[in-house]
Amino acid sequence: MVGKQLAFPLDEALAEAAGLQPVPCDEKRVADALNFTMDRLSVWLKEQGFRHDVVEAAVAGCGANPSKAYRTAEALGEVVSSDDLEPVFTAYARCKQITRNLI
Repeated sequence: MVGKQLAFPLDEALAEAAGLQPVPCDEKRVADALNFTMDRLSVWLKEQGFRHDVVEAAVAGCGANPSKAYRTAEALGEVVSSDDLEPVFTAYARCKQITRNLI
């Protein structure tokens, strides 16, 4: 799927597959299967060399579509590794430090 850049919505596929099972398969089981699959996708993306924070963001936003999650991880990886964001990270860290006791 990823290599061919095929859009494959896992949530829809798992829901469809659940309806074809010879035994009842409730929404919790479908959700558990999706969570397991997304966890495996996270592990695979990390094995491909993506940073942990990039993987978390990509899977959170696009995890039900592995190809989209991979492309998102690629794009995020390029952005966070560039020097362009360093001032943004510094400013965010300052704001977080200043406001830490306000919340």
